[in-house]
Amino acid sequence: MKYEEVLGTGGGEVYRPPITEDSPCYIMYTGGRQGSRRARSRPIVTGSHAQSVIELALDRADVHLMTLPMYHVSLWSLFGHLYRGATTVLMERWDPTEALRLIEAEGVTTTNMVPTMLGDLLTAIESGRSNDCSSLRLLTTAGSAISLGLYERATREFGEIIGTLYGLTETVAGPVTSSLRANLTGR
Repeated sequence: MKYEEVLGTGGGEVYRPPITEDSPCYIMYTGGRQGSRRARSRPIVTGSHAQSVIELALDRADVHLMTLPMYHVSLWSLFGHLYRGATTVLMERWDPTEALRLIEAEGVTTTNMVPTMLGDLLTAIESGRSNDCSSLRLLTTAGSAISLGLYERATREFGEIIGTLYGLTETVAGPVTSSLRANLTGR
């Protein structure tokens, strides 16, 4: 459902609570030290979100495909894009064929996934699934390190648009923008 459609279903006055940049926006749960869970409130605008917007050159024209559950490292993609006013397409569950369809149909420009999902996506493409992914300008991975072999498969298919995110759950992962190729190959 498009945002404009949701707006059309409402009526009457909308309550708008007083909100500042420092207002709590979400709560992250982390294992904490020694395995005891703890909650950490995060403000609306954080350095990590601002860094994502700047480092990844997020723009209002971007269309982001949300492939991961909305917690942990995927928050950069949700909040960074919402902060810029970009479109975010939500997947109900991971399916590489559906992801390829959405990339083409929605003109997806950015997405983030764990390396296993990237492998699934590449396998779907390599098995003859033909979808136009030329709108993608940035595909990041997070959650675990990407192998050199997977990185090379991905760059053969998509070009030099592969990046990675890294950070602790409670700090919200930020983009690692140094050359992934140099880090993986030493060149």
